[in-house]
Amino acid sequence: MTATTDTLTLEAADWGRGGTVRLGTVTQFDAQRCRVRVRLSEQGQQQAVTDWLPWATWSAGHLRVWNPPAIGEQCMVLSPSGDLAQAVAVPAVFQQQGAFPAPASNPHWTLLQWQDGGYIRYERDTGSLHLHAPNLIKITSARVEIN
Repeated sequence: MTATTDTLTLEAADWGRGGTVRLGTVTQFDAQRCRVRVRLSEQGQQQAVTDWLPWATWSAGHLRVWNPPAIGEQCMVLSPSGDLAQAVAVPAVFQQQGAFPAPASNPHWTLLQWQDGGYIRYERDTGSLHLHAPNLIKITSARVEIN
């Protein structure tokens, strides 16, 4: 059999994939350093806890989103070539059972929902935007238009 460059590349990629993507649960959070520790979900093995890992967010450039992962939130740990020293935690995997299930099941909604009951929901099927805060809605602007 003659090995081609494509065959070697595919074999190397398959070998290097071991342990690169793992599912886990956030166990600790450090707000000052923007780091989390994650208990990895391992099939048939003792569960390991990672060292402090940075977590991915929606955006960290012109728009910066501060939405730290919660203790008990399920996440993915991405580690190049399986090296946990280079790993990044990617939060926001809904749990079917557990502390953080999906907040809705309507496929036409885009929803931001907080634990205290506040939410922003856009319904694409009706073109409606819903904003709810349990205590106060404050708008600070030089100019506000409502049509």
